[in-house]
Amino acid sequence: MSDGVTVDGLSLLQRVALTSIVAAEIEGVTPVESLGIKGRVRKQLENVDTELTGEPTERDVIRALNALGAHSYVNETQPSTSVTGKGRPRYELETDPAVVVDALRGDGRLEKLLENLEG
Repeated sequence: MSDGVTVDGLSLLQRVALTSIVAAEIEGVTPVESLGIKGRVRKQLENVDTELTGEPTERDVIRALNALGAHSYVNETQPSTSVTGKGRPRYELETDPAVVVDALRGDGRLEKLLENLEG
């Protein structure tokens, strides 16, 4: 994969969360809060070609985002506080969305999802 974007070793949920960040980037609404990504993940899972045993919990999505935040192609920022006094991380890409989409293209389960991203 080019530009330092490797998706080998990412779980399906991490890959779908990554496509959610890509979608937000394409729409120009980044950085996006983890809560916003959670909603996107649930919608995007409808376009994943695999059987799921259940809907991911908020905790599952947060774990996936935490793992993605460790990669150089995803920027995780922590604002000072939210309305409730807790900081919610925000996520955005550090590389071109097309590069990330290209890196994900080898996963056949994401084919329909990636087609939707490309319009």
